[in-house]
Amino acid sequence: MCGRVVTTWSAPRLASYFSALLTPEVVDTDELARYNVAPTSMLYVVRDDAEGRRWLDRCLWGLVPRWARDPSGASKLINARAESLFERPTFRPLMARHRCLVPIDGFYEWGPDRRPHYIHPADDIPLAVAGLWTTWHDPSGRLLRSCTLLTTDAIPELAPVHHRMPVAVTPDDRDTWLTPEPLHPDEVATIVERSRQWATGHWTWHEVSRDVNRAGVDRPALLEPLPAEPAQGQLFDG
Repeated sequence: MCGRVVTTWSAPRLASYFSALLTPEVVDTDELARYNVAPTSMLYVVRDDAEGRRWLDRCLWGLVPRWARDPSGASKLINARAESLFERPTFRPLMARHRCLVPIDGFYEWGPDRRPHYIHPADDIPLAVAGLWTTWHDPSGRLLRSCTLLTTDAIPELAPVHHRMPVAVTPDDRDTWLTPEPLHPDEVATIVERSRQWATGHWTWHEVSRDVNRAGVDRPALLEPLPAEPAQGQLFDG
């Protein structure tokens, strides 16, 4: 699963990188770099409309289905398993025309020993995580866009840290994923497999401070590698 992410690129920079237009909601937002983004926060998303225009928008991280009574269940739908997208009634309708990309610098995962690791591309280019988005209206008519991030089995190198990882769409597959037309399950499986192949050799990771466990802590130092522990017998050498 993916439960904490890092987003430091500004909206204009992301829009330029993805050749996207800014929605009014993004234009009016002065978002700062964030180093410990938790679920139910707002994230930038890239989506195409029916006219083929590409937009940089903002969505709540945690899907709020149209039929939901309120947004309280968003934290339960922060991720969607790529293997079962066409089986889950919540996700299947969104696969037709509500696919998006969620740009992030990287993400945190906790290993079996509960030690946090920061995982990111070695070239520091944003990961374009595959996502699904939808809209929800409260009783007053206020519109809320929300999204969920797709996950898949971790590549063997990353599996010791965590058994799942986000589906980061390769540059060659991004237009296909964003096109507001239905995709066959085999096409989705191919996109997921290519993302796994791309992650191998392109991603790097290191252990970081347990300070990241606290959602209220948000500072650049969270990304710094944790100093290596001294080897046994060397603690009092010198």
